[in-house]
Amino acid sequence: MDSSDTHSPTEGDIIINEVWTDNEGNIWFKSNYYDGGYYEGANPAVFLLNKISNFESIWEYVVSYHGYPTDIDPDAFFYRIYYRQ
Repeated sequence: MDSSDTHSPTEGDIIINEVWTDNEGNIWFKSNYYDGGYYEGANPAVFLLNKISNFESIWEYVVSYHGYPTDIDPDAFFYRIYYRQ
């Protein structure tokens, strides 16, 4: 990337595809990240399964390059967790 480039190598779009709430009140959603931005016909760079705790204080997600993960596995290589202060 040189100084004339206007596109950041980390720039992209996240599109939420499906949202649901479980019996405990946690919010789950499936999303995709599109490297360089979303456009019609674009293939997602990654698939994410996200969970926001029922008190909206914890966000967990797992990333996959080969379709949506089926569960949030804390031992997965691409598992992440964030806490609201």
